[in-house]
Amino acid sequence: MPANLAPSLLNHFPVRELVERCVGAGVGFFSQTLLECGLNVCGIEGRAENVSEARKRFPHIPFGQADIQERSTLELGKFDLVLCFGLLYHLENPLLAIRNLHALTGKCLLLESMCIVSIPMPSALPTCCATIINATKLSTAS
Repeated sequence: MPANLAPSLLNHFPVRELVERCVGAGVGFFSQTLLECGLNVCGIEGRAENVSEARKRFPHIPFGQADIQERSTLELGKFDLVLCFGLLYHLENPLLAIRNLHALTGKCLLLESMCIVSIPMPSALPTCCATIINATKLSTAS
């Protein structure tokens, strides 16, 4: 999330006192950006080295280590705003992670990821799917 996007996004929320949770917080950049927008922020990250680095860079923000695929993560409670950017494609069970993210979300979940579809024979797909894939290839080739 670019730094200038956060303030405009937050204008769509009726309350200014949101509690935000960054899942897959990395080294804390998004957490700091949202703190600067006036949110009460905390971050969770799966890798201990990233938690350590985030705590060094942003000692005023609480960061913890947790695996979004583990049920124990739900003990953290509910949060008004949950961010999860660029995490799902690293996980063994992304659908479980989405279920857990939903359980942590009180008001809004912002989820970003990517999906790369590798299809050796598009002709074997239903016509509508092959058309969408071909149209996408054409639009990205222009």
